Amino acid sequence: MNSFRIGGIANYKKLSILLVLALLLVLFSCSAGTNRETVHGDLQKIDSSNTSNLDLIDSRHEYIADGVSIYYPQFRLSNSSLSDCINETIRSEALGILDSFWADIATRTIEIDYSFSCVNDGIISIRFEGLAHSEEVAYPRNLFYVANVCIASGKPLKPEDIFEINVEFAETLMRNALPVVSTQDTSDILSHDEMELECYSALDLLEGIREGKGVDDRIYLYLTEGTIGFNVPTLHVRGDNEFYEVGNDCIRRFIKFNT
Repeated sequence: MNSFRIGGIANYKKLSILLVLALLLVLFSCSAGTNRETVHGDLQKIDSSNTSNLDLIDSRHEYIADGVSIYYPQFRLSNSSLSDCINETIRSEALGILDSFWADIATRTIEIDYSFSCVNDGIISIRFEGLAHSEEVAYPRNLFYVANVCIASGKPLKPEDIFEINVEFAETLMRNALPVVSTQDTSDILSHDEMELECYSALDLLEGIREGKGVDDRIYLYLTEGTIGFNVPTLHVRGDNEFYEVGNDCIRRFIKFNT
């Protein structure tokens, strides 16, 4: 009888030790999972179902100088050299707009923020929008530009890297474009006869995509999940830009880059 009680106590002690060890392992794994480096907020995964090992480590990285404030994101991959390349490309694309204002930058105040339009295994597509104030004019200018970055190489993607850019492509965009409301615009979606795009020819659109003459007439292409978006410069009273999207099914035959 005594041997049974002693054996039972021994088994009980072993079971207790095992339970304590299991609990410590669970607590350790949970704390290890949450103790992660943060910059300007929590470390977060961008669309983890589609994008492997792409962590957004700084969602509010900011360039500040002489009245200029530009926010842009920074990422981390398991490949640190590729991370550096992607981050430098994003920074360069985000600050590239300053080249258009450098001659009179001292008389301006520029504020720009960004949003992701698409992030997947192949590409990061970022929309930059903001305002440029000038001492010489009574109202600010709405700014818009885009950064498309190849995740595999870390390099910027030009429109011709993603699509076959030709007259047929421009005609397809014009034929299938649907207007969308910009984050800078609180008005209703434009009616068909109000669309600035109606004033464009396919050649006008093609020229704007390939080499707009400057910040005021450049047409940028960006990707979303299932569409291609683009801006069309317009009057300031209409927001300086109108925005349109075309479903991927309409332009699939022009796609060169695997997005």
